[in-house]
Amino acid sequence: MTTTGNDFVRTFSVTGPLNVSVELGSGQISISAGAVTGAAVRLQPDPAGDPDALDLIARTRVDLRGNALRIDVPRAMGFQRHPDVIVVAQVPAESTVVTRSGSADVRLDGTYGDVKVTTGSGDVWVDAARDASIGTGSGDVRIGLASSAAVKTGSGDIAVERCRDDARLETASGDVHVSELGGRARVSSASGDVELGSVEGDVHLKTASGDVTVSRASAGELQAKTATGNVAVGIASGTATLLDCSSITGQVSSELEPSDEPADEDARRLVVRARTVSGSVAIRRA
Repeated sequence: MTTTGNDFVRTFSVTGPLNVSVELGSGQISISAGAVTGAAVRLQPDPAGDPDALDLIARTRVDLRGNALRIDVPRAMGFQRHPDVIVVAQVPAESTVVTRSGSADVRLDGTYGDVKVTTGSGDVWVDAARDASIGTGSGDVRIGLASSAAVKTGSGDIAVERCRDDARLETASGDVHVSELGGRARVSSASGDVELGSVEGDVHLKTASGDVTVSRASAGELQAKTATGNVAVGIASGTATLLDCSSITGQVSSELEPSDEPADEDARRLVVRARTVSGSVAIRRA
């Protein structure tokens, strides 16, 4: 490994996407995937010059075997504090990534195959991936584009720009925002709001005390349930919709005009089942 001041750098020649694994106790993991013909790994102490972090870096394992790139930063010994180490890597596009850390933030820029991120209390950002599986104890999660996504965070927010297929998103006390869902989804929050943009597929939404909002639903079955929050759903024009909505103490309203079963068998069909205990249910035109 090459040493440059406080930086430790290693480079590799590669011929295609890699299987990348990173183990880190505390600090930051930042990986970029793009049109490159090599791989580079840089390790930095945070703050610069920290002797404990430098000791960990000196004992870090960085190697490439076949198409498997491994970055393993050892844990601090005994009862010592765990110093922060910054791991920066550049790899070819479509590489797969697995990261495990205690409290590190993780940022994956570029386009990846499957990614699996586990961190105790760090934030996670994934630019684009085929399948994104993310777990964090208390951090926020952001995904740009994924074919499928499974996210679980204890108290953080979840934001997804676009998920083409299946999604399972769960947070205990954070908010969930998804701009576009193209397949089946289960979304839940114990006390946060759930907000979806465009939905096309079977979707189950649940929150105990937050609001549920869907800007545009166009097909499939939409189930929304909240105890003390409100439910609002926008229906795409030209969609034949069956409504099954109720509130124990709140109001239920709909802007849709009643109609018979559509004659066109190819017409888009949507079922909306909404339940709230003390909130309102509002069905609108998108």
